[in-house]
Amino acid sequence: MEVYEILLYAMPAVIVIGLVIRYGRKILRWTDNNHSEVIKYELKITEKKEEYKVMGASSAKGTSIENSPRRYYFTGETKDGQVIKGQVPFDVYDRLREGRRAFITMQGTRFIAFERIDEDEANG
Repeated sequence: MEVYEILLYAMPAVIVIGLVIRYGRKILRWTDNNHSEVIKYELKITEKKEEYKVMGASSAKGTSIENSPRRYYFTGETKDGQVIKGQVPFDVYDRLREGRRAFITMQGTRFIAFERIDEDEANG
C-alpha cells in the first residue's frame, strides 16, 4: 500500500474525529447549561472586551477587519466579591458600562438577560 492510499483512507476518519470533538464539546456545554440553575446576579461591570474570530485580527494591532465576526465578553463582580464572566450579544455589550451596576441573568455559562440599574435606584 502506497503512502497516498493510506492518506486517502485515513483522511476522512481524521475529519470525522475532528468534527465529533468540535461539536461534541459544544453539545456537552449546551447540556451542562440546560441542567444548571438560572441565577440573577447584581454585578459591578469591571471589564468588557471583544474578540475577533479572524485569527490575528486585533484593534490594538490595527489589523482588524471591518466586517469580521466578533464575540463580546464581560467581567463583573458581585457585592460579595464573586467574579462572573460571560459572553453577551452585541446589543447588550454596547449597553454595558464599566464601573456601572447591572443585573445579569445566567444559566451556567449561557447569558439569559441584562437589566441596567439606574444610579437613582441604586442610591435610593
